[in-house]
Amino acid sequence: LHAALHPLVLLTISDHITRHAARQHQGPVVGALLGQHQGREISLEYAFECQTIRDPNGEVQLHDAWFEERVKQCMRAPRGL
Repeated sequence: LHAALHPLVLLTISDHITRHAARQHQGPVVGALLGQHQGREISLEYAFECQTIRDPNGEVQLHDAWFEERVKQCMRAPRGL
């Protein structure tokens, strides 16, 4: 198995967690990792924080419409490590 992790992914994750803690946000840290998988090779190329909403039961869920649009934006972006 070979995994390639783009450095910007690490920076994005670190930044999101740091801002979450510094702003004393309550609740989970929610984000997405996007990449590619070909055979035994995995590449993680994109990371971004996710918008969440609370359902009527108080459960945290992804904001579906926002998430779908964000994934589309990543799919149009140039790739490459």
